[in-house]
Amino acid sequence: MVKITLTYSIENLYILDFDTETRALGRYSFLLTLNKKNYVSTSALIELNIKRRGIVPILSDNFVDRQATVVKGDILTIGLYLKDPTKNNIPLIGATVRFSVKHDEYFDFIEEDDGYYKYEFETDKYDTFFMSKEIDANIYIYNLNYHSEYIEITIIIEKEEIFSGVPTFYFLICVIAVSAITGIIMTFIITYKDLISNFVKKLKR
Repeated sequence: MVKITLTYSIENLYILDFDTETRALGRYSFLLTLNKKNYVSTSALIELNIKRRGIVPILSDNFVDRQATVVKGDILTIGLYLKDPTKNNIPLIGATVRFSVKHDEYFDFIEEDDGYYKYEFETDKYDTFFMSKEIDANIYIYNLNYHSEYIEITIIIEKEEIFSGVPTFYFLICVIAVSAITGIIMTFIITYKDLISNFVKKLKR
């Protein structure tokens, strides 16, 4: 049993300074005893349950409704701000933040600034030559004495571009189409020239 003396405030209140931030999680019991000369002693039992704190995660502005778009070959920066709602939303430092696609591999975010965590998602290995690809991923957040959190996000990888705004697939289709049309026109011209040449030869005869 630990004896703690209450402090008397200018508001005529007795205050118990029990700093929960430095205490372990769990249930605590306090036996409060008030004594004064010529008064009957009074006791009261107080139960305190220290629970895990919550975390407020905020994705960076390149995510809309937890969804972001990136062109194949580019790197998508996933930024995450963590705040502590029990302390007026101050930045939460020292957290462990991990990224995973289909729970296959886990990658750690880097805490770049107080409460700001960043991971750079590379898109080179995803095949988007014929069509865009939608990736479902999870972000996991851990910190001592806090509730663990996770965020489901969606990453849309657009088709690979040969020029800015021009997907390689569509560019090749256009090149093939132009080449085919050019070939047809050239064949027609050559055939037409042969017909005219043969017709002229017949007239000379």
